[in-house]
Amino acid sequence: MTALVVGTAVALAVGMVWLKGGEVSPGEATTVSVPPPGCRGQACEGGDPQSMACGRDARTPAGWRTRAGAGLEIRFSARCVAAWTRIWQTRVGDRVEITAPGSPPQRAAVADKFDARGYLFTQMVPARQLSALHA
Repeated sequence: MTALVVGTAVALAVGMVWLKGGEVSPGEATTVSVPPPGCRGQACEGGDPQSMACGRDARTPAGWRTRAGAGLEIRFSARCVAAWTRIWQTRVGDRVEITAPGSPPQRAAVADKFDARGYLFTQMVPARQLSALHA
């Protein structure tokens, strides 16, 4: 097994040198192209933050922990100008909702033990003003 791993690493290194014309700088970074988001602002309303690539730059302007240990965060994407909530360490029956002025609320509910094990997200709302968001 060790010989296979070493052999694979050597083959990859040789392939990289060949592709670069024989020169590889130590610590050389590769550039990764980030695809544009699938929506922006009002067009994100009701959309999935992951499939629309809005989670790539997401930050957490607000977060809470319940007495029972569940976590809740409002997530925001500047690229998408949209927000959503996510919850974790939940129990079946727990619910979360995010509201923004001029948009219908987006909700998610923990339906089973599988939902309760990981992060559960709401769909997105347009986020023109972070201070106007409520979870």
